[in-house]
Amino acid sequence: MKNEAIPIIAVLLWETGIYFLSAHMSDNEDLLFWIGIRRLSTIYGKESARMIFVSAMLCFAINHLIHFVYIVLHYRYQQLSLLKPGNIFGAIGYLTIVALPVYLLRKKFLTKGRCITIHLLLYATTLMFLATYLGRLSKELPFPSPALFYYLCLLLILFAIAINVLSFLLKKDVRNG
Repeated sequence: MKNEAIPIIAVLLWETGIYFLSAHMSDNEDLLFWIGIRRLSTIYGKESARMIFVSAMLCFAINHLIHFVYIVLHYRYQQLSLLKPGNIFGAIGYLTIVALPVYLLRKKFLTKGRCITIHLLLYATTLMFLATYLGRLSKELPFPSPALFYYLCLLLILFAIAINVLSFLLKKDVRNG
């Protein structure tokens, strides 16, 4: 157990730093809410805001790569196989999380197609979180958080999705080009 304490503490500190950085970068709003409220066209209209967005997505991806390593180690420790049909959705989610910052770094200007692509990648990632929280509500896990926590997470995620979809549909969150 002592060998596990240092990496666990390091990951917790890393995640805490990412959450504080994300909150600071997005004026104390959650990243998905920030995107929905400010709109991608506004974020991409200012290079500093675009770089904040890309940096936050990069930190998010790095955090999930670290989490993926822990999942692999956990599966090995439990002598389980990661390569099974039930894990395909999670694998697609992780690929999406890693692909998004790479895509964003290469695309400096927002077009209608890029805006749609960014929204689709964000929604694919968000679906993974929805599935995770629904899964935690439907089965017993060791040391689970109270069900209320997962219901609140689901409610916040659905609200953030609604803000983004409405912003996209009503404000036509795209630039010409």
